[in-house]
Amino acid sequence: MSADLAGLVAGFPAFDGVAPLGLAGLAAIYFLSYFIKGVVGFGALTPAILFGSFLIPPHHAVLLALMANATSQLQFIPEGVRFGDWRVVLRYVPAYLGGVAVGVVLFANLDARWLTLVLGLSVAALMAAELLRLPERAGRLVDLRSPLIGNGLAGASGALTGVTGAGGLFFMVALLKLAGLTPRTFRATTFLLSAFSILWRTALLAIGGFITVTLVIESIMLLPLVLLGGAAGSRLFHRLPANVFFTAVQVLLLAGALGLVWQGLA
Repeated sequence: MSADLAGLVAGFPAFDGVAPLGLAGLAAIYFLSYFIKGVVGFGALTPAILFGSFLIPPHHAVLLALMANATSQLQFIPEGVRFGDWRVVLRYVPAYLGGVAVGVVLFANLDARWLTLVLGLSVAALMAAELLRLPERAGRLVDLRSPLIGNGLAGASGALTGVTGAGGLFFMVALLKLAGLTPRTFRATTFLLSAFSILWRTALLAIGGFITVTLVIESIMLLPLVLLGGAAGSRLFHRLPANVFFTAVQVLLLAGALGLVWQGLA
């Protein structure tokens, strides 16, 4: 390696300070996260950020997951454009992206310990609510299809996405379930919403100076695992019992979130 090239590499230390075992752990986390996304259509960011935060600082974990997810959209956008329900997407995207902008401002101003705690509490609450079927129960009490409530939930979902990067589609999934979409259309519509969210968050964070060359290099290093995980999950989309699979994933995420809360309080 030439001196100039060595200097260039040293100037952009990817995963600086992360031990080889930690890098292997990150690799496994990203493969499995995108395997989940390939199967159910969403959910990659939550495990990538949640479990990644045990290995790297929480702000780094959020930003790395965002960049990796941005590259993965190239794999899923064609299906989203072709089979997604654009009417549903356009109905909620303005409120959703407005919430994302609010969340990004909060993300930029939270220190690492508070972000760890907020991330753990948010994911734990979301997973517990989903396991207890709280969105379905709430739907019996209020009309989630009303513009005020629907856009309010979309805005809350966007804010959660902006500040933690994890679990942001939770409320949106509750709304999509009421739209009577087929499994394929539902999955493709979540791809579209993810694409809008990621592009918008990336633009806001780039303007704020959070997107660095090192971060881009790290996301490129993880790209093969992202693509392989997504492809493997997509191939098994019609073969795995999605409800049982996703419930198991939720239980795992709940356990991880409680561990992160403990870490934030320690």
